[in-house]
Amino acid sequence: MITIDCTPVRVLLDKENLANKIDLLRDTIDLLLEETAEISDTVKLVDVADLMRNLNELRRQLNEVLKAQ
Repeated sequence: MITIDCTPVRVLLDKENLANKIDLLRDTIDLLLEETAEISDTVKLVDVADLMRNLNELRRQLNEVLKAQ
């Protein structure tokens, strides 16, 4: 198992660490997307959709940080 330093400064300054975090966000969004197909509660579905949008925006912003390095 790979140990990754999760301190905010290390995540933002280490390209490989940042790329790993971006991949983790993408995988989490993909998993949430798969799970939403089984949600029948409308309120929960809206909450999960909002969470996915926020995670996707965070992933987009971190990609911009990675490109700027």
